[in-house]
Amino acid sequence: MPSRLSEHSARILVVEGLQSRRMMMTEAFRKNGWNSVLSVASMKDVIALFESDPLPVDWLITPLTDATNVNALHLLALAAKTEKM
Repeated sequence: MPSRLSEHSARILVVEGLQSRRMMMTEAFRKNGWNSVLSVASMKDVIALFESDPLPVDWLITPLTDATNVNALHLLALAAKTEKM
């Protein structure tokens, strides 16, 4: 049975502060057949996206910490508190 991973139909969100690195990562996924790749600059943007749509992506590619006060651990806390996530 085909899966979203084998069909490259999973939605991916790349979080990276440096625009050049973010673009390289996004393009690498697209070159490998992933069509639905989003990118944002910070975890604050991710949390805003997740608060408006609890399931916007299947994969989240992000560093554990961010230069801002919001990091991946904050996202995990939000996911634990939000039933839809």
